[in-house]
Amino acid sequence: SLAFNAEGTLERLEGDPPGVLFTVHRCRFVELLDAADARPLAPLFCEVDAAFFRPAYTPIRLERPSTLAAGGPICDFRFRAPGPSAE
Repeated sequence: SLAFNAEGTLERLEGDPPGVLFTVHRCRFVELLDAADARPLAPLFCEVDAAFFRPAYTPIRLERPSTLAAGGPICDFRFRAPGPSAE
């Protein structure tokens, strides 16, 4: 599937609370920065994601153990909504 700047797959995450896993296999930001010989800037785009999903901005938690920008094979976005105890 295509999501603006990335290609990847979506799947449901089990657990408490359940969530969604968006596995990105292709990131346009990384590709554009590679083409512009500016790859060291790629992690800044990842930092924007992390900043947006901080609790001060949204209750949805983001975990992302791997990123293409940092040289990983994928970006594995794990999104979880607050559990019943957080309400």
